[in-house]
Amino acid sequence: MTSFGMIYLYILLNMNITITRKRMKSMRITIEPTDGSVKVSAPKRVSIKQIQDFVASRKEWILKAQEHYEKSKELLKVGEGEVLLHGVGYIIKNYELRVKDKAPF
Repeated sequence: MTSFGMIYLYILLNMNITITRKRMKSMRITIEPTDGSVKVSAPKRVSIKQIQDFVASRKEWILKAQEHYEKSKELLKVGEGEVLLHGVGYIIKNYELRVKDKAPF
C-alpha cells in the first residue's frame, strides 16, 4: 500500500486501466496525455463492478480524449534538443549562448 492508496491494473472494456483506491468521495478518470493511458481514482468502498460501469459510461469520452492527445502529438513533432512538457503543447528549445570578450559599454 502506498501513501496514496492501493493501486491495481485491470483490463476493463478492452482497455488497460490503472485503478487507485484512496480516501475520496467520488470517482475520477484521468487520461495521461503522454501515452493515452487511463487512470481511475476511486473511493475504497466502491466495487469493481461500479468502477467498470463508470468506465463503460465514459468510454466514448475516453476514446475521444485519447484520439485528441494522439492528434496533438502528431501536430507537435518534437525535434532534437526540444522537450514536450506533458503533451500540452509547450516546446522548449535549447539556445547556444555566446559570450564576447568585452562588454560594449
